[in-house]
Amino acid sequence: MTNRWTNKGDSRGPHPPQPKQQRALELILAGHSVTDIAAQVGVRRETVWRWRNDPSFASEVSVRQAQRRQSIHDELDAGVIESV
Repeated sequence: MTNRWTNKGDSRGPHPPQPKQQRALELILAGHSVTDIAAQVGVRRETVWRWRNDPSFASEVSVRQAQRRQSIHDELDAGVIESV
């Protein structure tokens, strides 16, 4: 999976997310609250909000959510076809 996160002001291009950001992303996708995410990741709520409002992070959340929806849709389609 291509990672679209970039380091602001860094000409080296895309870089992998920091472990805390990666964990926060997983928790966001699982539907956790900002307060819960902050507690589990070990950062302040404000940090989670800052990440969520960062265009690159927000884009990654959107892409992963779309991929998850498509995967679920594909699984449902396969189940319907198998049951016919």
